[in-house]
Amino acid sequence: MDEDNSSMTATRKFGIRAPDSVSSPVPADEPSISSVPGYTGSLSEADLFPESDLSNVGNTRPPQHLRHFAGSDIEKTYLKYFAAGDLHTYRHGTKVRVEGSSTHPAQLELLRDLFGGYAKPIFVPLLTPDGHYALRATYDLSSSFDFLLTKVKRMERSELRDDALFYSALSGFSDAEGHVGLSMSGRKTLAEYALGNMNHQLLDDFLRGLDSREYSAGICATRPGMFQLYAHADCVLRLLTKIQFRHREKIVGCQLAVTYSGHPWSVARPVYKDYRRKILAERDALEAIAGRRFLLRADRRRRKQEIFNQRVESTFELFAKGLSVKEVADSLNCSIRTAYRRKERFCKGRKGE
Repeated sequence: MDEDNSSMTATRKFGIRAPDSVSSPVPADEPSISSVPGYTGSLSEADLFPESDLSNVGNTRPPQHLRHFAGSDIEKTYLKYFAAGDLHTYRHGTKVRVEGSSTHPAQLELLRDLFGGYAKPIFVPLLTPDGHYALRATYDLSSSFDFLLTKVKRMERSELRDDALFYSALSGFSDAEGHVGLSMSGRKTLAEYALGNMNHQLLDDFLRGLDSREYSAGICATRPGMFQLYAHADCVLRLLTKIQFRHREKIVGCQLAVTYSGHPWSVARPVYKDYRRKILAERDALEAIAGRRFLLRADRRRRKQEIFNQRVESTFELFAKGLSVKEVADSLNCSIRTAYRRKERFCKGRKGE
């Protein structure tokens, strides 16, 4: 579907493909997102997401001083449904680890806004199974966030009945899996809102909640195993007044939907097209930075392995000359234990094992 006319398809998260061959990159200053042609200052800077070389991600605060969840039931409901759509959560020791990957700075900003007050974020570049680059944000939270560990499968009865809880759940799920924007119908501009997810039962629960509040909506299959809940055009604007978006891109999309719905498409199209173009420019810039960081990290790991192999070879050469374990350890400035283990490998190698 033409991006200018509608963006009902799911927002793309990974888009820059890794090269077939990897060469050692030359360290250089990272480009800023603001250097992308067409960028405006309202979008994020790439240095908001500094890379960490920590291999064991953890909360920098002492365990006894972990900040506990201090939000209301409304906030808890939002987080539960946001996590249901976009996060990977699991126990990490005594902590609750929350992970999310994206190439959209707005998504990483939202994660930082939601969890940054409770734990220090760690941003790490990664290569996805389908060959694209992204940034992964990781937060280690206190055990008081254990309500995020159970993935929401269905809405609770209280969430369906209570307006505040229902709209909080819808807001969280919308920030994770929702789309809000404009489309063309004839020569008119229509506001559009939809949720996309593989859990048909959860979407059906949202549909029941909307129906009970007199919103006209429906569910359709967009591809095998993927479903979309959509609000009919005559009630989108009324529904948008109830959804509290926190995702920057969707906040702007909601503002455009409210402002330009009913206007001639010739008036709304340039504005909406510019909005979509800025999102893509920002995304592409962050993807490029994630790719560069990933290649630099891979290069450092290769170099580290090369140095280790060289040290092992040096150890074998010294043992071959008849030096003792202590003499080898002193010569290579390593521990007796390390030298002893390498001697065991050396002896096994000579026996042909």
